[in-house]
Amino acid sequence: MMKRFSFFFLAAALLVASCSSPASKDVEVIAPYVTSIVSVEKPGDAWVTVNVALRNNTEEPVEGTLKCKLAGGYFEMPVGPIEAGETVNLAVDSKQMPGLHLSKASIWNTWDTGKTALYDLSVEFRTAEGLADEVKTTFGIRELSSRMDRKMDKALYLNGAQLDVRGVMLPEPEVSVLAKLQSLGFNTVRIPAEAEVSEEFLNECDVKGFIAIISLNGKSEEDILALRHHPCVLAWHDGEEGSLPEGYKSICLCCMETPAACYGNDAHGFYAYVGLPEEGEKEEEVRVMFESFRLLKPAVKGYILSAVPAGSQLEALKAASQPVQLIYNYADRQIWAVSDKGGKVGYEIKFSDAEGRPVDSIEGSVKVEAGVPAVAAAVPSEEVAVVEVALKGKPARKYSL
Repeated sequence: MMKRFSFFFLAAALLVASCSSPASKDVEVIAPYVTSIVSVEKPGDAWVTVNVALRNNTEEPVEGTLKCKLAGGYFEMPVGPIEAGETVNLAVDSKQMPGLHLSKASIWNTWDTGKTALYDLSVEFRTAEGLADEVKTTFGIRELSSRMDRKMDKALYLNGAQLDVRGVMLPEPEVSVLAKLQSLGFNTVRIPAEAEVSEEFLNECDVKGFIAIISLNGKSEEDILALRHHPCVLAWHDGEEGSLPEGYKSICLCCMETPAACYGNDAHGFYAYVGLPEEGEKEEEVRVMFESFRLLKPAVKGYILSAVPAGSQLEALKAASQPVQLIYNYADRQIWAVSDKGGKVGYEIKFSDAEGRPVDSIEGSVKVEAGVPAVAAAVPSEEVAVVEVALKGKPARKYSL
């Protein structure tokens, strides 16, 4: 079952902070975080690794004991000697500490796929003189991975399930906007370089189950170390949707073996970055843009909009996001049925010419898999200029060809 090693960590609301450390800090605990492997076959089975750096700020070698409490468990181990001025990086896993193999773990997911479980983490280092430093934070058990699909596009997977990215660019990341985005079905926020990302905002993303894709531009190593423990931070971008800048690969923790897989990149198929049409454009034209993402699955894994939709844009988004619907595809002149949960979709379709005269009409049903479009009907002739589609017993939706 052992899948690719990847990053998960989390920080819950009000809790990400260093706390109660002695003033001296002869040995400093730096940015502890947790990685994990999550079982797909056996829910709740997880292999946890605690990662922590220890810095000796004295002029003499130091020995001591590392003590950790997490997920209801506890372990300690001797460390040292750490040379004067040296920083050592430790990774403690279930091979060293069997208790880090959890059989009944609660897994962190996005709000639309599961629960957003958080755990407490306490890391301290003690020398013969007593407590040298202690850091308390929280973490989440989750695994991010990537692999090629059948068309050789890279797809991202969270806890073994392919990520369905539905997001918006957020130049001003504020906690208050998350509830609105959730009500509209979004699960992702993309943070540009000029935006300041607060702990409060990322804490809320952790709790509410949002994905945060953050710009690396202008970020120092310290900035990244301070953010990477959040379970919501699944990916980084450099503002140009390119490859991961040299020097950041070892600290970003997004699919560590293939860092570029963390990027929302059209070429890789992780998501499409979409500029919203102007406010006031025909709702039908805007709606068709959103509908296209449902028809293009699984080739396109999701989208991130350039802004939060409003007005007619918002109405078009809502219309295109109904759980069950019929969609006309301009590319192949066919009517497709989609259903989030799958099942039989009943339909009524009318075809008219440019003068509004009836050309044909059909009724029927088609069985569809969850999230996978299925053809219901095709345009019968070239003279058809208007297609009206309706789920049985529901109002019709019009397409102008």
